[in-house]
Amino acid sequence: MPEIPRDTIERVKAATDIVEVVSEHVQLRQQGRNWLGLCPFHNENTPSFNVNPELQIYHCFGCGVGGDIFKFLQEIDKVSFFEALTLLAGRAGISLPRSAGAAAGDERNDRLFGANELAAKYFQYMLRRPEGAAALRYLHRRGVTDETAEAFRLGYAPGGWTSFLDMATKPRRGFRAEELEQAGLALPGRSGRGHYDRFRDRVVFPITNLSGRTIGFGARALRDDDEPKYLNSPETPIYHKSGVLYGMAAARESIRRRRTALVVEGYMDVVGLAQHGTTHVVASSGTSLTPGHARLLGRYAERVVLLFDGDAAGGTAAERGVEVLLGTELDTRIATLPAGQDPDSFVRREGGAGALEELVESAPPALDVYLDRMAAAVDLTSVAGRVRAVDRLVPLFSQCREEVRRDLMLRRVAQRFEVDEQALRRDVAAAMSRPRRARPEEPEAQAPRPRTAGGAPKPATGSELERQFVGLLLQHPELIGRSREHLASELFADADVRRLVDYLTGHPPEDGHVDLTALLNQVDEDLRRLVSTCAMESFDPGHVEELWSDHMHRLRRADLTRRIEDATRQLRRASEAGAAGEVERLQADHRRLVVERTRLEGQGSAAPS
Repeated sequence: MPEIPRDTIERVKAATDIVEVVSEHVQLRQQGRNWLGLCPFHNENTPSFNVNPELQIYHCFGCGVGGDIFKFLQEIDKVSFFEALTLLAGRAGISLPRSAGAAAGDERNDRLFGANELAAKYFQYMLRRPEGAAALRYLHRRGVTDETAEAFRLGYAPGGWTSFLDMATKPRRGFRAEELEQAGLALPGRSGRGHYDRFRDRVVFPITNLSGRTIGFGARALRDDDEPKYLNSPETPIYHKSGVLYGMAAARESIRRRRTALVVEGYMDVVGLAQHGTTHVVASSGTSLTPGHARLLGRYAERVVLLFDGDAAGGTAAERGVEVLLGTELDTRIATLPAGQDPDSFVRREGGAGALEELVESAPPALDVYLDRMAAAVDLTSVAGRVRAVDRLVPLFSQCREEVRRDLMLRRVAQRFEVDEQALRRDVAAAMSRPRRARPEEPEAQAPRPRTAGGAPKPATGSELERQFVGLLLQHPELIGRSREHLASELFADADVRRLVDYLTGHPPEDGHVDLTALLNQVDEDLRRLVSTCAMESFDPGHVEELWSDHMHRLRRADLTRRIEDATRQLRRASEAGAAGEVERLQADHRRLVVERTRLEGQGSAAPS
């Protein structure tokens, strides 16, 4: 990471409201001094993701992730520290040193972002050149205005084999062909020599992450005989299709306000509906809906309406979406379009967003539509047909962890297919008891916290007492020096707590303030999780001294108790081995420790002198 003045980082952090930034990615509600929501880094139904605006940090008590606002953007958008700093500095109107930016450009992901942004600008420029005339006519024929094309940064990839490559690899641009290949913008020649452009003679739709940064592209052929009709960027280190929805960066505020998200199939559907005033609409980027998409929708919406083409292919896509969404708490519905129409053509033929709004508001529950389609595909008058239908439904319902929702769905299926409800429940319970396999298209963004045999999350590292004490030091750093004088780190049972206390006492803050950003960037992942856990502890500011003294006393007592228990075990082993001299020495140590603990208990929790 480049050397960036600490005061610059602090200015950016002070000018940033962590709740405001995180709220762009997670629905938060205030709970005491913290804000609470569903964690964006792992799948959960009960909110355990906390944001503390006073300390400018976040922590999930479900999977253990945590950090400051820079770390949040690094994890949510997969950018470097400098890129996160640049984004927040831009929001705050704070200039960063140019030298820092030049050094940061050497990091791989930053180069990939830069390459995709350069491509977006190039394609957008080429749409207005003579070479892009056919592409512009295509957009106009589809009803897209110049203003809408500008808003969505639509572009044109020229038909030459190396048009973009030639521009991007010029010395003043500075990209290598191998970098452009890694960014998904170029392909290696079949002979093994040279590269050529991935996107050629196509209308281009830039795909962005939630911060509005270009991470990939969808591209439509101009000629119907040019296959494939749609061509999408491949998976790259900054673009993962299973977690990205086209248009989400622009649509999320509208989705949040309406508590509803419309999900369509194509890029043109998003563009066309937005142009007619329907702005709470997104599309999957060349893939079926995935659990990652469902989690992303769940951050902003309570209701999801699948709006697909009125043909067989659209119905199949809706089925796949329902299968994913059944396992969530989202109210999922399906709006059926007239045969032969897509959302874009529907609003143009029916006179705008009003007709679409009526269609959406009257959309039936997705489960009912799904069951109707299934009933039409199998012979429900036969036992074998009903068994096949139930066998297909059981694994879907077993993914639903919300008991009331699952109960209602099972009752509906039992009635619709005339099967025994209790037998159906037993099948689902058996499926839920089996280990769940991760879907191959959905790598976890963050590994969840290890769990006990019973399935409950294991407690965070360190005992509650030790975590609270470290929390006191982080929030009241004036106590660090005194703690170092009166309390050795060996008194802490947990190794990570000992390491963190050693670090804090070895790097006492000069200005009476613990720089959490610097701390989080200087320690390893285990200690970062511990820092965010401990910093979330809550203390009464009027009783800090009393709390500190009480914790000092209890930590000493806990340490003496552990040492007494250890001496007892050693004494037992020495006695069984017949080592008389060792027994005598251990008995003396045991008596000394007991006397010391008794004297400590007599002192109470008075502050150390």
